[in-house]
Amino acid sequence: MTFNVTGSAKTLLWVGVALLALCAVLIVILPPVLGGIGGDRVVGQTAGVFIDLLVRLVREIGAPLGAAFIGAALVIGHRTDSRE
Repeated sequence: MTFNVTGSAKTLLWVGVALLALCAVLIVILPPVLGGIGGDRVVGQTAGVFIDLLVRLVREIGAPLGAAFIGAALVIGHRTDSRE
């Protein structure tokens, strides 16, 4: 059985892979940035809260969305193959 992903399924697959990779990089890089910001200053605390919120959003929304795109691309590719 061969599996060929073409057209919109291929685009969706690459978007999902890119989103998942970007989320993984942001989850790894942003916490050290958060630790490097001065914690005693009000500006540092505000930026820290913003970065923490960004990391949580990426972790809770971005990564699962990328995985869902990958899964959807595989399903679309399989359904396209089974119709041919």
